[in-house]
Amino acid sequence: AIYQFTVNRFDIEAGTRYDYRFFESYYRPAGSSVVEVQTRNFNNISGSVGVLYRLSPEMRLRANVASAWRPPAPNELYANGVHQGLAAVEIGNPDFKAERALNINIEWQYNHDSSFSATVTLYHNRISDFIYLAPTPPAILTIRGYYPVFTYRQTDASFTGADLQTISRWGRLAWTAKASLLFARDLKADDWLIFMPPNRLENSIDWSFRPAHSNSRYYQTYAGANWLWVSEQTRIPDADVAADYAPPPAAYHLFGLEAGTTHRSSGIELGLNITNLFNASYRDYLNRLRYFSDAAGINVQLRARIPFHFHKHS
Repeated sequence: AIYQFTVNRFDIEAGTRYDYRFFESYYRPAGSSVVEVQTRNFNNISGSVGVLYRLSPEMRLRANVASAWRPPAPNELYANGVHQGLAAVEIGNPDFKAERALNINIEWQYNHDSSFSATVTLYHNRISDFIYLAPTPPAILTIRGYYPVFTYRQTDASFTGADLQTISRWGRLAWTAKASLLFARDLKADDWLIFMPPNRLENSIDWSFRPAHSNSRYYQTYAGANWLWVSEQTRIPDADVAADYAPPPAAYHLFGLEAGTTHRSSGIELGLNITNLFNASYRDYLNRLRYFSDAAGINVQLRARIPFHFHKHS
């Protein structure tokens, strides 16, 4: 159920919903040859209230408070073996409860015709019984070698952060800047949460080429460059709370190029993307393969999007 109404400069929306999920599983616990059947029922009432205030024709302020929930996924409940895609052992917990969250966010938007726009978002999320994956040394020796072990855990957590985006245009030149900041806490342990995104800053510049004339073969032609900076994650938990197999990797910079165009008569879109232009050696904190090797080096992609048109004949 959703209800919307407007009062002067305020747009107000309130909503609620009820969810019910039935989950039946067949699994064999570790060390047992007996398949157990487990039936679980999850249900919850969620709600939200949002307000938009039009400060001026160019400026808007939004605020939203919402409750949410998420039942545990099957792998979070029953994982108990090697995850082949990540070369790691993962262990779940069949006694997990559903996550329940209270989310608060405030967003400020500014649009000055098409030459400049900015969006600033502040948020605070409080999640009870938050499920996360934590490294659990030591590694396990199997007939195929050593594998790091990761265990799904449940705690109360808070997430406080900010996102910023600006877009500036000068004729055919456009500059986009983004930044994100997150503080994630384990409330039960009174410490940082492990495996949370570090600070990020992105910038990109794009140039749109004007067709020579209206009948030009190609249109929407552009070229651009981008830069990404990711900081070293210093907000990590004490080793007694969540020990890791390796310290967070150093900060890194990545540069890239992109270009594209569209063929007018056929509609075929052609594109070129180059990531990690200078073949930097780096490791990403959120990539669990960082324990074994660096991230991908320079990567060049050529792409074509070809539309198919089907005509119906009578």
